[in-house]
This record gives sequence, C-alpha cells and structure tokens, in this order.
Amino acid sequence: MRLSPSYATAHFNLALVLHEKEKYPEAIEEYQSVLKLDPEDAEASLNLGCAFWDSGDLEEAAAEFKRTIDIDSDFACGHCKLGRVHFDQGNLDSAVWCVKKALRLYPECPEAHYALGLILQERRQLTAAATEYRTAIRFDPAYADPYFSFGTLLQNQGDLDGAQANYLAAIARDDHFTDALLNLGSLLYQRGDYKGALARYQEATKIEPDFADAHFGCGCAFEALGNVSEARLIYERAIRLDPDFAEPRLNLGWLLYREGDIEGALKHYREVVELDPERAASHSYHAMALQAQGAFDEAIKEFEAARLLDPEDPFCSYGLGWTYWRKGVLEKALECYQVALACDPDYSLAHFGIGVVLQQQGDVDGAIDSYRRTVALDPQHDAAFLNLGSLLMSKGEIEEAIASFNESLRLLPESSKAHYSMGHALMLKGNIGGALGCYLKAFYHTIEPTDDPPSEE
Repeated sequence: MRLSPSYATAHFNLALVLHEKEKYPEAIEEYQSVLKLDPEDAEASLNLGCAFWDSGDLEEAAAEFKRTIDIDSDFACGHCKLGRVHFDQGNLDSAVWCVKKALRLYPECPEAHYALGLILQERRQLTAAATEYRTAIRFDPAYADPYFSFGTLLQNQGDLDGAQANYLAAIARDDHFTDALLNLGSLLYQRGDYKGALARYQEATKIEPDFADAHFGCGCAFEALGNVSEARLIYERAIRLDPDFAEPRLNLGWLLYREGDIEGALKHYREVVELDPERAASHSYHAMALQAQGAFDEAIKEFEAARLLDPEDPFCSYGLGWTYWRKGVLEKALECYQVALACDPDYSLAHFGIGVVLQQQGDVDGAIDSYRRTVALDPQHDAAFLNLGSLLMSKGEIEEAIASFNESLRLLPESSKAHYSMGHALMLKGNIGGALGCYLKAFYHTIEPTDDPPSEE
C-alpha cells in the first residue's frame, strides 16, 4: 500500500525502519519526504544527517546537521553530531567547539562526553580522554561505544586486563559490535591465546561476512596455531574482500617466502609496496625476498628505503647489513649491525650478524662474545650455538663446545653440521664410539641452520 504523502509521521516511522536495516538511500528519501512536509522538523533533519553519516557521506551529513541547528539552535544533539562529523573529517578544532556547545546546552549528554573523549584521545590527552569516557558511561551505562574506545586507549597503554574488561562490556551491551570483537580478538592474540582470538574473529565474520579485517585476524590466528593452509585461504579471502588491504598480502607473501616460493612472495610484496609505500615493513619484506633471489643491489635500495621511513626499527638496519654480508662487503655489514644495536642493544639478530663478520675476520674472541650475547638473548638460536661451539672447540675448550653443540642439536636435531661438529669434539676427547655415531648421523641428515635473516612477524 502506498503511503499518503501527507502523512509525515508515517514517512518518519518508515525511515526509521529502513535506517535500522541499513538501507540508507531509501531511509534518506523518506526523511527528505518528512522535511518536505515539515521543513522545521529538527528531529527528522537530525536523523537525515545521521543517515548521510552512516552511509559515509560526511559532507552531506555536516550540511544537514547545520540545518538541524538552524532549525533549533538549542538542540544539543545537533551540535554533538556535527562535532562528530568534524572529528571524522579531521577538523578537531571545529569538533571541540561543537561538542563543548552541546555540553553547555546539555551537560549530562553521554554522546557529547564520548565525542570529547575521542577528540582528547586523538590529541594524546589520554588522562582527560579516560575521564570523558568514564563520564559518558556514568550518564548512560548501556552505551557501548565509550567502553570500546576506553578499551582501545587502555590497550595502547599496555593495560590489557582493563582493555579486555571494557571490550567485553561493549559486546555485552551490543552483541553485534564487530569492531569490539575484532579488538578483543587482537588483544587475545597479543596475549598468546590464539584459540580465543580465533573465536572472536570468527564471531565478527558471522555478523559481518565481508569484514576483511576480521578475516585477516582469522588468518593470523590459524597461522599462529600452525594451520598454514587455512591461513593462506583466509588471507586470500581478505584480499578478495578488500583488494587495497596490504596486511594480508604481507602475511601471504611471508608464507610463500618460508615455503621457498620466492617469485610468489615477490608478487605480493610488490603489491604491498604499491599499496602502502610509506610503511617501512612494505620495503623490508620486499627486500628480504629480493635478497633471497640474489638481487642484492635492489634489496639494498629497499632496505635503505625502509630505514629512511623508520630509522628506529633495528630490523631495517639488520637486513641491510645481512645483504651487504651476502655481497661480501663485511665492513658495511658490520656498520649496519652496529646501527641496529644502537636502535636496540638487545637485538639478538644483530649480535649474531656481528659474530659472523668477526669470525670471518679472524677475531675469534670477539665472535665468541657476540655469539654468547646472541644465545643469552635468544636461547632458540641454533646457528649461534653451533658457531659458538665451533669457535670454542678451535680454542681447545672442548667441554663447553660440546655443551653448545648439544643445544644446537636440541633445537635442530637433524643438522648434519652440528652432528659432524659434535663428532669432531668427541674425537678430540678420545670418545671414538661416540664420534663415529655422530659422523653416521651427519651422513644421514641434511638439514642445516639457515643463514637467511629471520623475519619479525
């Protein structure tokens, strides 16, 4: 049945239903019908502005909220909504003015306190922002948004317990709050609870099947749980949903890199550089794949680009040093490793790289010291234990060498070089039977500790 155009209330009620169902063009048309019948209807104007805002049309939303204020200059919600649109447009000064105007008109407005919290958080005034979020919650305990934003603030400050409590509170008040589910998943992932993270990400994708960020989170969780094939499928799905989303391409490239598909990895890394050229990781991952292909000069350019973008990231300098090492330019390699340590004195990869260079230059004591630092910082570094054992053995420190070889074999039991070195150490001790056993294992095993630079996932 067609609605009579004279029934403004009917148009308004229909608009509300359409708006709730996220049918924004139809809702906008119905709100506009109300305003044709009653141009002074401030509530219809406000809702029309919200429909424009929800549809992503910030300019039309701002224009409509200004019209709302023209109709009723004391309508606090109109000032608040206009402030939030200005915030989304990046105009923080105008946003503050509008939100404070709303609070002068209605000091207990929860949304205005929440909006002010967002602005203060953006300006890094975090204590004041937290106060505004708490105030918004006090005035409206059922309002989900302040819990969510307070959670992000706390998570960024490292208060994971507080953040988790606030995300759960937001979800309890709005069980379709996909951004809260996403952030809770990320927090659980950060805590190493990969199964819990996966459950939250999957919950978000059920509510919003085209939510690329949540699919990406699922991929990360599957990868962390060791299900690489499923992770790959989900990264590909995230890319299909959002072709401009760099993160899943980065991770997919890394999966291919680890599997030895360097061409496949390079394809994704090139796309990442195009999509996100101002991000250091885009260039450093691309450089790793170029280095693996033997394109050292191109890799050097990419690592240098990464270092310019993020000079404090030790991996950029470390990767550049490793590339110079593979080119045989030892002094440049050493210089880059030292820059990496200036960024982070506990960066184990740089200590290992320095050890390799010093060992090649004949500085046995210096290399031993670097390898000792490496394994102290990273007890899982099998190659450092192997190299340390070899140098200790060359100095006649057989017992300590054997201990290092044992650690290397514990971490990589099929390393032929570690078995061979252990056999040599046992031979020097006079343990002929033990030595022969190790030599036989060395003959049958072919896996070696890698000299490739590990990536920081």
